[in-house]
Amino acid sequence: MFVLFEEAGKYLGGRILSEAEASAQVELETGKRVKVKGANIVLRFEKPAPPELLAEARAMAATVDLDLAWEFAPEGEFSFGELATEYFQAQPSLVQQAAALLALFEAPHYFRRAGKGRRRRRTREQRRVQHARRATGVGQHHGRLGVDAASGHLAGCLHPGGRSQRPGRERRDVAAEIEQ
Repeated sequence: MFVLFEEAGKYLGGRILSEAEASAQVELETGKRVKVKGANIVLRFEKPAPPELLAEARAMAATVDLDLAWEFAPEGEFSFGELATEYFQAQPSLVQQAAALLALFEAPHYFRRAGKGRRRRRTREQRRVQHARRATGVGQHHGRLGVDAASGHLAGCLHPGGRSQRPGRERRDVAAEIEQ
């Protein structure tokens, strides 16, 4: 039996070696063995092997029309399986489910996290703002000190306690100027 699971912000697959009530010992394709919490396991399957599944799913996820997926997504919280059912077909294949999972993961400007394995649609206004931020680089920090990509300001001016010396209002003003 194989599993697809989330670890450190990415999805990995492997073969289950042993399983307990709340976790599983999983062997990755590289031979490395990892302990995976049961809550982090998103799919269980017999075939195909995880690398093949992930390769097919990535290719299919790249073809997902995110605007259409956003329209099909249920109101409120939903899982990737529910989106796969709405977007692909009533009984989505394993590859389609994995593709929906990867598409959701790669589209935070359309869908936000709403808990472990759950997503929620962003409003049209939130999508517009997220698209503008992604296009201009606002809010993206580079390096340890963090230079704000849009304004060139040093975002890492910190007090010894780790709080920013820059008022938050200034950052919002820069974002508002860019959106206009």
